[in-house]
Amino acid sequence: MKILNAFFRGVARFFGTLPLFIIAAGAWLISASFNLRTGYDMAHGDHGLMLTFMGLALVGDIGKAWSAANLRRDLSSRQFLNAVISTLVLAICLTMSLYAAYYQRAKAIDQEKAARHALIERHRHLQQEIASTRTELAQLGTVKSVQKAESELAIFIAPNGKPHRRWKSSEQCTFATVAASKRFCAKVAGLQAQRDNAIKAQTLRLKLAELQRKLDALPPLGQVDPAHKGIRDLAVRLGADENITVQEITAWIMIIITVFAEALSTLLPMRMASGRKGSRPYRPWFPRRWQRRRAPAPAPIVPADGRRLSRKEAFDWLANRACNDERVSCDTDGAIEATNAMLAKVWGRAPSTVNDWLTAWNINGQIEKKATARGTRIRVLV
Repeated sequence: MKILNAFFRGVARFFGTLPLFIIAAGAWLISASFNLRTGYDMAHGDHGLMLTFMGLALVGDIGKAWSAANLRRDLSSRQFLNAVISTLVLAICLTMSLYAAYYQRAKAIDQEKAARHALIERHRHLQQEIASTRTELAQLGTVKSVQKAESELAIFIAPNGKPHRRWKSSEQCTFATVAASKRFCAKVAGLQAQRDNAIKAQTLRLKLAELQRKLDALPPLGQVDPAHKGIRDLAVRLGADENITVQEITAWIMIIITVFAEALSTLLPMRMASGRKGSRPYRPWFPRRWQRRRAPAPAPIVPADGRRLSRKEAFDWLANRACNDERVSCDTDGAIEATNAMLAKVWGRAPSTVNDWLTAWNINGQIEKKATARGTRIRVLV
């Protein structure tokens, strides 16, 4: 029954602290993730430093949980020197965790500024490209369509579907020597220039349309995110300054989350450690004059004749002199009936010592004992 009772008490204690354990583990993981990420970022790609910083971060988080649990036990057992050491370790680990959170927040702000700067540069580059393309397209003036320019050039070179004789005699306007061929090739060159301008204008229009599409796909610089606007309006309603920015709000949210996670990962281990049994005994480290006065220890039990019987003498008393003592009732078969308290007074020993001796003698077969309503019935066998 004692084993079953102990088992059920352990199960009840475990499930009673299980929710606290889950919450504390979650808060510890959040804090550890901040610290490990900070150690990873501070290494800047160096694998040796990365392992060193991440190891220090993990040791710091483990030390934080350990010192928080030990601090409560040290204060409960009045071990003030150990409590001071646990407090220092806890303060160092908390400082590391808060620095890691601040580092991550500063990094997020830098990344946000870099993304903002990249977006501005992208807008500026696209706008410059659009302006340059429009200027180049305006310099071409009014041009024909590519199909019309190519059709006019083809009709002029080959009227009625046959190549012009000047086109053949000038070897496609590469060797024009006659005045008539020169005039013909000059008109061909003009039509080719119109065709080239039409093709270039078409290319510029396509490029302009693509640039405009890319510009429209980018987030506008002056537009406010509706979610950010809602957060800012809520902060203003709660009493914040009207000029507060979303970055400042997110910074405060980050601080609150960090402090909450650190508080949970620190206080919950202290709370869980308060219910643990088997803490170390009180050993004061400060001078004796500072100690709280304690009640004097009880005086040892001394028999009437002033002697403390040894184990051998106590067994001899049971075997030969017990029936002669008026405080003991003795049966006809030599068995006596007494209590542990009475035997403790007779032998000058503690009741626990008396019980240990009787149990040992019973196991060794020297006596036979049996519990009764008035105490213990003892009969010596040897």
